[in-house]
Amino acid sequence: MKNQYFADSRDLFKYDLAISFMLDYAIAKNFTFVPMLTPNTGNNHGSMTVYKAGRPGTHRTKLVEFLSECLRQDRRNITELERFFKQSLYREGVSMKIYNSFTYITKGYRKDYFDRLSHTWLKDSVIMVDPDTGLETASSNKNKEAYVTYGEVKNLYDKMSKKSVMLIFQFIPRVERLPYLSGLCRKLKSRLGKGCGVDFISDNSVAFFVISKSRSYKRIVDSALRDYSERYNLIFGRN
Repeated sequence: MKNQYFADSRDLFKYDLAISFMLDYAIAKNFTFVPMLTPNTGNNHGSMTVYKAGRPGTHRTKLVEFLSECLRQDRRNITELERFFKQSLYREGVSMKIYNSFTYITKGYRKDYFDRLSHTWLKDSVIMVDPDTGLETASSNKNKEAYVTYGEVKNLYDKMSKKSVMLIFQFIPRVERLPYLSGLCRKLKSRLGKGCGVDFISDNSVAFFVISKSRSYKRIVDSALRDYSERYNLIFGRN
């Protein structure tokens, strides 16, 4: 995650999905954001800032207005999200925490970053893990800070409670969507072990893997994602 991406159209999808899990589907009342922050660059990434009608999140008017305000005022920083929750969601009984919102992910700091994220942060929560690109690949050693490893996901999965769900951001390369996402689902499931549930939802540009830890929660997650995907005509799959 880079601050230069904050409030782009993919963020609208990202935050609306997390908020929907809390408000619309009553999966949890706590939001734990794990941003995996990296420095801004001089490229134009994050310039997709038009919230087209019918796209994921556009029905949540207060979120659209807030992110639009951040764009107009050049307040593109993930810490702004805390302000939105305090202003708009506090009365709904929803809380949120951002883990290490000012520290960049580096090769030397990765292990401590994930090891220090305690069970308390991962209890009864919607947990959003937000790397620049997504899950590690065979070539990710060239820019490892942009990816989350399967070992790091397992670290968080082992510590999260059975009443939590984990969402992992995934950018989709130019490949056939369903086989690609289904393959990553199977790989995640094999790395996390017996009993976990792994679903995905995608707008055909980016995806989120949704990981649950108990059968009862997997049924709730499946139902929520099916409903959300129908609302916005998204791709939904489960493993």
